[in-house]
Amino acid sequence: SASSIFRAIASVDQYPSFLPFTLSAAVLERDTRGWPARANLTVGYEPFNLQEDWSSIVLCDESQGIIEAKSDEAASRQSIFEILQTRWQITTEEGQDTHVRLDIDVKFRNIVYDQMFAQVEGKVARTVMGAFEKRAQELD
Repeated sequence: SASSIFRAIASVDQYPSFLPFTLSAAVLERDTRGWPARANLTVGYEPFNLQEDWSSIVLCDESQGIIEAKSDEAASRQSIFEILQTRWQITTEEGQDTHVRLDIDVKFRNIVYDQMFAQVEGKVARTVMGAFEKRAQELD
């Protein structure tokens, strides 16, 4: 269901238990509805020997089916990521299946990392989507 998918995506602090590339996660602030508003994650990708802390500002709007996370510029100045943003859009048409769209915008400060990531970007996105699909089924 759309609600289960939304909860799976918004449960940032649970990411390390099911999401590849996420080594740790902590919600630092929550909004008035209890959804994450600020979070710190440590992400890693073994083939590139990468491990990076990512401080993000999170927007969760269940009524619109949107969850966005973007780099906290002030906290991420030393990050290897110049840009790291995600936007999830969850939609359900009446009597239809739930659809999920994930847009990821990643740009590394180092052009070599940027070029290497471009080679595996599709695989990474499919792996992330698969992990969330499995998690949503577990929560239903």
